[in-house]
Amino acid sequence: MAINFPNSPSDGQTTTILGVTYTYDSDLVTWTANPPSGSSSGLDSAAVVSLVDSSYVAARASGGTDSATVSSIIAASTVDNLSDVTITNSNPALNSNPSSGKGHLWVNDSSGEMYVLTVANADSNVWLNVGSGSGNIRPSVAGSGGTQSDSGDYRFHTFTSSGNFTVTNGGDADILIVAGGGGGGAGHAGGGGAGGYISSSVTLTPQTYTITIGAGGAGTSTAQAVGASGNNSSAFSNTATGGGGGGSRSDNNSGVDAGANGGSGGGGGGQDANYNSPAGYPSPGGSGTVGQGNDGGDAIGGGTAACGGGGGGADSAGGDAASNVPGNGGNGLTWLNGSIYAGGGGGGGYQTHTSGGAAGSGGGGLGGYGPSSGGQAPTAGAANTGGGGGGGGSVNSAGGYVGQSGGSGIVIIRYFTG
Repeated sequence: MAINFPNSPSDGQTTTILGVTYTYDSDLVTWTANPPSGSSSGLDSAAVVSLVDSSYVAARASGGTDSATVSSIIAASTVDNLSDVTITNSNPALNSNPSSGKGHLWVNDSSGEMYVLTVANADSNVWLNVGSGSGNIRPSVAGSGGTQSDSGDYRFHTFTSSGNFTVTNGGDADILIVAGGGGGGAGHAGGGGAGGYISSSVTLTPQTYTITIGAGGAGTSTAQAVGASGNNSSAFSNTATGGGGGGSRSDNNSGVDAGANGGSGGGGGGQDANYNSPAGYPSPGGSGTVGQGNDGGDAIGGGTAACGGGGGGADSAGGDAASNVPGNGGNGLTWLNGSIYAGGGGGGGYQTHTSGGAAGSGGGGLGGYGPSSGGQAPTAGAANTGGGGGGGGSVNSAGGYVGQSGGSGIVIIRYFTG
């Protein structure tokens, strides 16, 4: 038996139900029971009733002999007599559309879970779990663009070239943005720095988002220039900075031996003994962007000992060169899909050296080294990793004098589909 009170009562208003008079207190938002003298209604004079949707929520009954009246009042105070509640043995679904709309209460009397409808969109509702559990019922993000793939409870959209991502149903998503890697320098030179790496979470809304993928910077073929820096990638109001180009053997041209700044900095270029280093010894690596990458490694000069520093990576700085030992590329970071991105390029060695700088994990290129009849040519940064290009060796043949290009960037979007 439901007992209903007047809607929108005023302070001090009274009403009589089952022989009991109640007075409304607008400050406390309660009705106070005041049974007549000698009444056996089962409610004492301090019984208080609170309102939710003009129905009983709780009543304190004490004493009295009218058990039927007491039972009626207690029954009226149970949840199933509220006017805006569904009680069933299952959870609500996205397409559970109560006519009362937002604020509707849903109780699963089998599991004990309870939900409140917080967003009322026909067949795409959001039910907030207010019980002991943690599983909210909400629609998945729905979007299109890039290359779509599914893994477990998640959907991925991968952009390897610029395009649009169109959201038709909003929600939370994880994003990765990697810029293009820097190109390597020439002549026992610095490796290119990795493109800037941004991993974040965003709340998507229904609209079309522009996705821009940065190209890798070109390696330089001359000791008169620094390797080209990579191009920026951007999405969702975030911009990853292109990796810095690797420094080259300067031949006394001011500044070309220093690695360029970028998402991660390019490695410094090594100097021959008969050239002065405008940037000083050791030739410095470029600086990385805070929150996106790390610095490039310093080079070393002085004749046959000269070799380049490694380009910086998203996880670690590029290695500094030592006498006869080029610097390794800095390592990249592993994202939520299990792949590694944004590794730095290895520094290049002199013609008498026996190794080039190692490639940083995450798409970095190898550094070149060695004589005209042997050695190792530098390699480019891997496409769509943002890896830095390898620095060139000292002989333009098998040793590979020319610096190599950085890898292009990438943008990935991941959201829960459950």
